[in-house]
Amino acid sequence: MAFPKKEGIARETVVFNGHTYRRYPESNRPAHRKYFMRVGGRKLLHRAVWEQHNGPIPAKHHVHHIDHDTGNNAIENLALVSAAEHFAQHAEERKGVCPPAMREHLASIRDKASAWHASEDGRRWHSEVSAKNFRAGGAARIALDAARAKRSENPYQMVCEMCGTAFTALIRTARFCSQTCVCRNYRANKRKAAGVQSGG
Repeated sequence: MAFPKKEGIARETVVFNGHTYRRYPESNRPAHRKYFMRVGGRKLLHRAVWEQHNGPIPAKHHVHHIDHDTGNNAIENLALVSAAEHFAQHAEERKGVCPPAMREHLASIRDKASAWHASEDGRRWHSEVSAKNFRAGGAARIALDAARAKRSENPYQMVCEMCGTAFTALIRTARFCSQTCVCRNYRANKRKAAGVQSGG
C-alpha cells in the first residue's frame, strides 16, 4: 500500500471525532509504525474509539486489537483487557522480535545493569538525561518547573506509610518516603492479594 509523502516522510492520516490521527509506516519506532496517534497530543486512535463507545478506560487496562491489525480500529475489533492479559497475548510476538541469543545475553547482564543504574554514575546519568528532556519540553515544562519550585518553598511534612520515616513532599497525597518503600508496599499488597485468592 502506498502512503502519501510530505517532506519525504510517509504517513497515513485518519480523522475521528474532529481530531486528526497519524501513523508513519516507515518509522524506525514500532509504535509509530503501528498506531495512529492524535496530532498535537499523545492520544491513540484505538483508545479514543473505545472510549467513544464505552466510556473511560480503567487503570491498568489496555485496548486490544482482536485481529492483531492495528490499522483496524473498528469498535468490533477492539477489546478491553487487563495489562497483564494483553502482555501475555503478545508474548509470542515479543519472543520473535528478540532472538534467543539476545534474550540469553540480556539475562546475563541484568544484575550488572541493575547495579550500574543504582550506582553513583547511574544516578548521575539519569539526572542528566532527565534534565535534558525537561529542558527540551518547552513552555509547558518551564511552567511545570516554576510550579514545582513554588511548591518546594512550602513542602508538606509527611510520614511514610511503609516505614514510618518523616519526610517532606511537594504534594500532599505523597504516601511513601522513597521508591524503595513504594516497591515494598507493592509487594506487600501482592502478597496480601495472593493470600486472599488462595483462601489464606
